[in-house]
Amino acid sequence: MESEDHEQLADEFERRADEMQHENAKLADEIDSVRKDWEAKRADGSVPGAVPRDEDLSSGSSDQAAQDGPAREDDDA
Repeated sequence: MESEDHEQLADEFERRADEMQHENAKLADEIDSVRKDWEAKRADGSVPGAVPRDEDLSSGSSDQAAQDGPAREDDDA
């Protein structure tokens, strides 16, 4: 009887793990979609507030700067 409880728990944990993997994949797709949308808006000069940052323009690589995130002052040291 005790082994049945363990098997039920194992099945429940596997089901939960599968659900989490599915949700993780959906979230990753959503993040990718939002990132592409934001990059498109930043490239469009007619979108207010979404113009490239000055550091993106000076570096010539807005894609890399967007991936790196904001620069911190202590990075120069």
